[in-house]
Amino acid sequence: MAEDERLRTLLQQLFAAAVSAPAGQPTPPDRLIAGGEDVGTKLKTALGNYNVRHEFRPGQLVKWKDGLRNTRRPLYDEPAIIVSVLSDPITDPLLDMFSPYFRTPLDIVLGLVDDDDELVMYHFDSRRFRPY
Repeated sequence: MAEDERLRTLLQQLFAAAVSAPAGQPTPPDRLIAGGEDVGTKLKTALGNYNVRHEFRPGQLVKWKDGLRNTRRPLYDEPAIIVSVLSDPITDPLLDMFSPYFRTPLDIVLGLVDDDDELVMYHFDSRRFRPY
């Protein structure tokens, strides 16, 4: 219970600091990510990438859009092949609203080569991919 209270206090402090920060102040180091890029800039870039739509077809090679990889595989710049494009996206009904995958429309099936050099297939959200 003490750990919960400590976490609650820390979150309240972080929220208060974020809300009360004066406009125009330099970005504190904890608001920077690897490479020194501001988190806000990274978020805006990722959203811009996410909103760019591509028409995919079976047999086409694809890769992650920058800033949008949300699974271990494929790796960035690792090609995957489109096995099928689903006209009716599916979602996982067992995920709750606290999962980052809650209500994610899985509308493409991608084929990858696994560590045993075998073709494996997974469902993904096509908005996270671009042509290879």
